[in-house]
Formats: sequence, C-alpha cells, structure tokens
Amino acid sequence: MSGTVTTDRRGLDVLATGVERTLVDCIERPDLTGGVEELANALHSVKAFDVGKFAEFALGRDNRTLVGVCGAWLESRKDDLFVDKQVLSELKRAAPPVPRPALGSDGKGQAKEGWNVVLPSDFLNPSFEGMSPEMMP
Repeated sequence: MSGTVTTDRRGLDVLATGVERTLVDCIERPDLTGGVEELANALHSVKAFDVGKFAEFALGRDNRTLVGVCGAWLESRKDDLFVDKQVLSELKRAAPPVPRPALGSDGKGQAKEGWNVVLPSDFLNPSFEGMSPEMMP
C-alpha cells in the first residue's frame, strides 16, 4: 500500500498509486507501459514530482539495476526537475557495481557512466518519428 493515494470518484473511494510510485513501477516494468519507447516519451513529459519520494521507492525495491536506471534518468533531467545532488549521490551508491544491460538493451546502447547501466540509445533522448517530444502538439 506504500505510495498509494485514495481519491473520491463519484462517491466511491478509489485507491491509486501516486506519481512517484507510478514512475518507478513503469521504469521497472516497461513491458506493461507500452514498451521502452513509450516509457521514454512519457518520462520526458513529466514536469514535477517529489524527487525524494521517487528515490525512496526506487531504493526500496532492492534492485540495483532499477536504481541505476532511475538515477541515470533523474541525472539527465536534473535541471528541469530541480534534483538535489544528495539524492543523486544516494542513488549512485546503490547502483550496480558493474555495468548491466537495462530496459532490454541486451548490452547494446548507451552506457551511462557512474550508473553502471547500459540503456537503449534513445531512452534518455526520446523522439517520436524523428521529432523531439517538445515539438509534438
């Protein structure tokens, strides 16, 4: 039940995950989100959330590769999301000790230095049919 919120929907209490937990869930299981390309585009559209809670959820999964992916993504958006350097340091300490393929990269892709994850090349810089997400309507 961690990371869930209850909202009223026409008189019924509906339990849903909060933004931070949803982001970690989606990064952990991109196959349930429409795939890595869809995940990358969706993550690129995120404008604000509690970065500390996000880090807590990532660290709580006891999955070093997941932490590495979450940290690499946060670092790539650190200016947009106002990410505290301490949060990145905490995540970096929990990242994999050796490089690991992540998000289906099968060892090919972009090695993210310091995070020890090999990500699909367009994960941190997504595009849709050659167009960056900022240019899409």
